[in-house]
Amino acid sequence: NDNNAWMAQLLLQGTNFVNFMGRYVYVASDDALEAVVATERTEPQAVIGSTLQKIAYPSNYQNFVSGGRELREAYEHKGNPRALQVQLRGEYAYV
Repeated sequence: NDNNAWMAQLLLQGTNFVNFMGRYVYVASDDALEAVVATERTEPQAVIGSTLQKIAYPSNYQNFVSGGRELREAYEHKGNPRALQVQLRGEYAYV
């Protein structure tokens, strides 16, 4: 029994799950909950603005750089307009 490995997995450190990012990054603001597109749609699913995107998708990377390095594609959740915090757990986002 290795308690350190079990605790690392329990605290989401040993499985490297903390470093995983899906296609959307969820952002809570004063007046909305937004899902901002942060990665490419196709494989390899490179994070927008990363070195991998620069190598795999040079034209998309150049568009991102020339556009001021801002993520522009986002979708607003039309529910409760006031979101204080977002926590992503597996397939669920707790707001």
